[in-house]
Amino acid sequence: MDDKFETNNNDLDSIERLHVDVDSNGMLQKAHKNRSIRENNKSEKSKTGRDNSSSQMRHRVIQAALLVLAIVFLVAGLYFFFKPRIEHRNQENAEEALHSQLKAQFDLQSENTPQETLQLNAVITVRAGSVEDDNSFDPGADYILRPGETLDPNLPAPTQAPLEKDKIVEVKTDSIMLIPYIHLEVPVGTNVNRTTLAIVPGHMPGTPHPGETGIAVYFGHNWIYKKDRHFSRLREVPVGETIEIKRAGKSFTYRIDFSEDIKPDKIGQYVYRKTDQSRILLVTCYRPDGNRTGSAPYRTVVGAYLESVKPLK
Repeated sequence: MDDKFETNNNDLDSIERLHVDVDSNGMLQKAHKNRSIRENNKSEKSKTGRDNSSSQMRHRVIQAALLVLAIVFLVAGLYFFFKPRIEHRNQENAEEALHSQLKAQFDLQSENTPQETLQLNAVITVRAGSVEDDNSFDPGADYILRPGETLDPNLPAPTQAPLEKDKIVEVKTDSIMLIPYIHLEVPVGTNVNRTTLAIVPGHMPGTPHPGETGIAVYFGHNWIYKKDRHFSRLREVPVGETIEIKRAGKSFTYRIDFSEDIKPDKIGQYVYRKTDQSRILLVTCYRPDGNRTGSAPYRTVVGAYLESVKPLK
């Protein structure tokens, strides 16, 4: 009996130890599981933190790139907005400098020399890039054909060398043109190169001068940005109005007898027309649709005959 009881006690001890071992193992497994969960949570939080940090970095990079891009577009926009305005202001300042020189010479010479020998001659120098840009020459520029000549359709479009922006260019004038109907008084250049025409209308070399037999030809821009500059309002001047040119100590008054809109390839028919009169021809661009881009499809030509010659006063 005692032996049996002892055996039962031993069995109970074994069972208790087993329960303890089982409980211990369960607690250990639970603790291990909890630790694993905590580690996984920590790992996920760390990963989430890294992802968030990486995402924030990408957002900062994108925001910085967008800011730089916005600044670039802003600077470019300001450049293209102000650049033509600066060029136009420089053109007008150069024109005013020529005009002032001519007026000063007129006042000085009229006080000290006989009126018949008065001469007007003014010269300024400008940096080409300050008054024009590479777009100031249009590929649709005129071919001025002589009578009997025809335009070869295979002939390449006229081109011009790239603008030398730092080149110093002389702009000369020896006369003043007045068109009272549109309140225009402007110096006239001695040629029709791109820099001269950016500043003043020009006399076409090789054609007669005022008072001489033949047709003195003058080209001038039709400025879109400023409608009272140069030949911009030339189409408004009706037949019968006058054009006055002051040159070589004299004032030449011409009476307008025609004003027409023509295709550019017809200009030569007007420039080289035979005449025994002293005449002038003014030529400018015309865009009937007011489009600011591309080549102007027409030219306005205004012709006038010499009506009177007077000494400058």
